[in-house]
Order: sequence, then structure tokens, then C-alpha cells
Amino acid sequence: MNKKLKLFLIGIGLKATITLAFTMGGFASSNNIALSGLMESDIPLEASSLIPQECSYMQITNLVTKLDETAGAYLGTPGNDLIIGAPGNDMVMAGDGDDCIVTGGGADAVMGEGGDDVILAGEGINYIDGGDGIDTCYSGGDLSETIINCEQ
Repeated sequence: MNKKLKLFLIGIGLKATITLAFTMGGFASSNNIALSGLMESDIPLEASSLIPQECSYMQITNLVTKLDETAGAYLGTPGNDLIIGAPGNDMVMAGDGDDCIVTGGGADAVMGEGGDDVILAGEGINYIDGGDGIDTCYSGGDLSETIINCEQ
């Protein structure tokens, strides 16, 4: 069964309330479920539940995101941040700390800056600069991307 999961962040901080909306469809592409099959519910969720496996060892202290799906600028804190971008073109300046940065599709500009960061950039023509520290960078694999200061 295919599942599409869409997250809308309602709160910011170490604890957040998240509205989960998902639709379920069958294996064949011709099987569709009408919007009446859309389910929505609010559940409390720890920010640690949003941390991708690549960042599971990190001591995340802050969640940085936006309350809607529009692309834009994200500024990290001096602490260890989980920064979650939008599907569009994002600009992320992570700041100090060991940060986990996750962007969606689009042409993203990601600056890890200080700390040992993990950058997970989605598909699109991305500019990734790990900055100072020992940084691990993953990208969508577009050959036109610029990736610098990533040691792993």
C-alpha cells in the first residue's frame, strides 16, 4: 500500500504538535481514493521523532522550521539544530552547533557553518557548503550541484 505523508508543524520547540494528513492508495496507479479518504488528526510529537536515521546519534536541542510549506530562509541557532526545509527553493544558514539539515526538492543553498553537520539536500540543483567542522553531505545527485567543505 502506498502512503503519502504530509507534515504541517503547528508548534516549534523540543515538543511540537503535528497534524498528520495522509492518503492511501493501492499498488496500481489506476487505483485512486477520493479526497473523502483523507484523514487528519493532531498528535503530540517529540522533535526527536523527526530526526532522520543519518542524524540519530546527534544531540538535537532545537527544531527550526516554518509553519507553512513555502520556501524561504532558515536561520539556525548556536545550539544543535534539526532544520527542516520546504519543498521549494530554500536558503539555510545553520550557525554554530552540530546541526542536522533536511531540505526538500528545489534549488537549495545550504551553509552548515560551524560544527559537525549532517546535510541531507533533496533533488534539485543545490549549493552545499558544509563550513567548518567535519560535515557529512548527501544530495539528490544532480551533476550541476556545487558541494564544498564536506568531508564525508
